[in-house]
Amino acid sequence: MTTKRMKANDYRIEYDSLNDSLAILEKRIEMRFLTLCKQYPDVCLYRKSNINPMADGRVFISVDVTAGSFTHKHVAALDTNAMIRFIGVIEKYIADKHPHKQTSIEFPETQHEKLMNIAKGIQAINIPKSKHHV
Repeated sequence: MTTKRMKANDYRIEYDSLNDSLAILEKRIEMRFLTLCKQYPDVCLYRKSNINPMADGRVFISVDVTAGSFTHKHVAALDTNAMIRFIGVIEKYIADKHPHKQTSIEFPETQHEKLMNIAKGIQAINIPKSKHHV
């Protein structure tokens, strides 16, 4: 069996395909971040500290940067890693605000699954004891 060696054009096609996939993922992340910012505008994403020089010395002023302060223009300037971090902050806020967690949905057993579980139980009961067990 022989394998086909990739050529420059093959690499270009694969590279372009991966770049397209990356661009699509980055756009999905950006849209999710903007959606969460609109839904939860009061969430503090980070605290910005500024130095405000006063006559008697420097005073540090802390300002909370909330999700509602982000616009399309601000988001376009963010890198993808920052958006993912901020999505995580908002998700943590949501989880803390709503302590009930639903990680999966439990569906009732089908008739087949019920019968299989009964059969397994019967089989476990009918296992003959070995000669060593008296």
